Amino acid sequence: MPIDSITAIAHSAGNSNIPLLVALDNKNGNLACQWFANNGRPIGELCLRTAAEAVSLSPTISFRVAGNASETIILAAIEAKKTAYIVERCDVPDIRSIAILATDRLAIGADGPLRPVYLRPPVSLN
Repeated sequence: MPIDSITAIAHSAGNSNIPLLVALDNKNGNLACQWFANNGRPIGELCLRTAAEAVSLSPTISFRVAGNASETIILAAIEAKKTAYIVERCDVPDIRSIAILATDRLAIGADGPLRPVYLRPPVSLN
């Protein structure tokens, strides 16, 4: 079972007493993002959102943010009158987190073919 970038970044950010938003800039005006509970479990699915939409889904008034779109999320949080804290050194996936997550998944027998995850349909070149 593959380890995606968002999950790896969430693992690197660690658990906390406040939720975590991992947001990656996909360079087309939207962010690939996912919310995680304070125990590190995902809240909802990986999705494409604007920064304002992602912030509006915050389960609390205060949250942590990780990923290369953290500054964009901070600005959206200020506009929404919410408090966001950047998790330092968690802007890209860390190989240690990927290795730990992969080992954990293999230990429970979760393996399988690698498949891409598309958050929107591929663009046709025709």
